Amino acid sequence: MGLLKVRTAGGETPQALWMNQELFMAPYGDGKTWHGFFGADLKLKAGSYPLVVKTASTGFRKQIDVRVSSKDFGVRQLTLPKEMVDLDAVTLERVKREAAIMKEVLEAPPTPPQWKGPFVKPVNGEVSGTFGQASIINGMPRSLTPGWT
Repeated sequence: MGLLKVRTAGGETPQALWMNQELFMAPYGDGKTWHGFFGADLKLKAGSYPLVVKTASTGFRKQIDVRVSSKDFGVRQLTLPKEMVDLDAVTLERVKREAAIMKEVLEAPPTPPQWKGPFVKPVNGEVSGTFGQASIINGMPRSLTPGWT
């Protein structure tokens, strides 16, 4: 995950492209500073990838090569009761509905931020796993864990 910070002449809105996707750039403070987040898929091969920033009004264009490194996030082995792993038909249908909602949300175009100020830890408590950690449940590989409790 990276934070892109761009300064422009007043009134200009920068456009940033990363991995063939346009990043949402949010104005910050004086209207000349813009922030955008970008990230790499955990399965992305290590290497350099272009991040392009441009402005339509002035024709400015700059390419930044972002180095993506490989990293081993580790594996956790879990043993759970069968009923917690093999979902019943009702629960499986709920999971499918929720996955469809999440897919729609994640594919929606970005909107202006609904917050002001810095990020804070959402809850108190111990972190049970790290982002990117793979899980082996009852001897079978599962999807990567997001890292929150």
